[in-house]
Amino acid sequence: MTALHRLVGEDAVGQLVRRDGAMAVLGSEGGTVRLDWVDEPARLLADPAALASVETIARRLWDRGVRRVIWSGMGGSVLTVHVLTGLGIGAGDAGRIAVYPLDSTDPAAVDALSDRLGPQRSLRDTHLVAVSMGITSEEPISHVDWYLGLLATEGLVPAEHVTVLTVPGSYLEAHATAHALSTGPVHLGDRSGFPGRMSAPGTLVFLLPVALHTAGDPPGTLHAVLDRAWRDHDLAGARSRPAEHPFVRLAAELSDASVDGCCRLLLSTPDRALLTWIEQVLEQSLGKGGKGVAVFAAAEGPLSDGMLRVRVSATTTDEPGAIVADGLADPDPVRRLAALATHFLGWQLCAAMYGYLHGICVVDEPAVEVYKAHTRRLRELPDPFTALDATAWPDRVLRPGNAAADAVATLLAATVGLSYLDVTVNGEPGPATWERLERRVRTIGDLLRVPVKLRRAPAAYHVSEQSEMDGPGPVVSIRTACIRTAAVRRGTYADRFLPAQAVATWQAMNERGRPCYLLFLDDHDDLDPFLGELANQLAAAKENS
Repeated sequence: MTALHRLVGEDAVGQLVRRDGAMAVLGSEGGTVRLDWVDEPARLLADPAALASVETIARRLWDRGVRRVIWSGMGGSVLTVHVLTGLGIGAGDAGRIAVYPLDSTDPAAVDALSDRLGPQRSLRDTHLVAVSMGITSEEPISHVDWYLGLLATEGLVPAEHVTVLTVPGSYLEAHATAHALSTGPVHLGDRSGFPGRMSAPGTLVFLLPVALHTAGDPPGTLHAVLDRAWRDHDLAGARSRPAEHPFVRLAAELSDASVDGCCRLLLSTPDRALLTWIEQVLEQSLGKGGKGVAVFAAAEGPLSDGMLRVRVSATTTDEPGAIVADGLADPDPVRRLAALATHFLGWQLCAAMYGYLHGICVVDEPAVEVYKAHTRRLRELPDPFTALDATAWPDRVLRPGNAAADAVATLLAATVGLSYLDVTVNGEPGPATWERLERRVRTIGDLLRVPVKLRRAPAAYHVSEQSEMDGPGPVVSIRTACIRTAAVRRGTYADRFLPAQAVATWQAMNERGRPCYLLFLDDHDDLDPFLGELANQLAAAKENS
């Protein structure tokens, strides 16, 4: 029986909607079913007052003179904002509120945000929204502390310039309470069944940025967007005619292309932020027990076993392997937002159906809690890097140079059936450096004949780390850490979070039996020559084989 026949014959979509059968088990965490995201738009459309309340929040900020919002979060709490700004929503058009996402613990990222805000400009028209949809996410706390320091310098009242959106019992909620900050639920209503990656479009992670963008317009945009998206998503049609729904079919195609539950998806999208959003939904939901879907920016070349190539198109097309997100390029903002919301819902349905086919729980993230615990411990040290002195893997702590490149090349050559190579940069290289690194990793991928991931951390740890640690393999990871970081130019920001995360994730990967190198650099620019030498080593090995 093909995957599609299974989904149809076993009424997998019906199980998802009813929250019963195997799908209820695969949608539960700690004995609690977490599937509210499946049909939340329909519930909100039946409660116009809830949507109106979000527009009221945005209107009040607008009326108070707020014209800039810093959106602090990680993973599903902020990725939607990146996609929205890529579509021009919240990008700061004239007469609109500008939204600035912040999802890094690198002091350089904080400086970059300060530069965009204007280092000499007052924060009187600026508001920080800090978001956490998980209990243990702590990065937004560091952003709040930095921003509170800036407010104190200007003599501004924190309660008037900070809003915290989170879930009950979160570390962020406790921190907000201790500082008497305005705190509210990220969900509308008494809801708890939302993993962060399933937060759009049914929570404030999507609804509030949209409302901020339209704060000066007549009310009703949120209802219009969700109404159109829910009709276009057509969950009822997916339930009655699953074989005709594009995202049910896509889940089946991914499954049919997979080997032992593992698939590598080569994906192209109109916007890089959208690819990252999809990457999170699939990798954090499905990367468990050696199974899952690993997502890569599409590259030319032949497909091998366990690979599928898909293109997201913003216009209608009959191209094989294309998923149509008709409307993403529409000049009308309601149709553009509705197309995006429809697309979000579709990929979430796809993840659920793939999980059903391979017995994968789609709502938990067990592996990432390990590195978070390591990070909390390491942040208490004066220098988190000193934890490497007693490491169990001294040969996986490297400095740039030929010997280091040779060590990695030797391991890569000895790894049988390598699924992909990961290169993770802890920190924020400049755009020119990033472009050079992208060219380097493409060359290395061609030499190895496998996909290569180039990731920015710590954001990437909330996008694909679950899959890196427990999903499709074998995988080899190279992670970088800069020895020194400069203090922020405006205010005070703790500089131990990022090195603690670098060491913690390196440790957690190796504990899982996934070879991971930590490469120490003086500067991000030092990574380019290292990767060049690694490419030379691999090319020489290829010629001699």
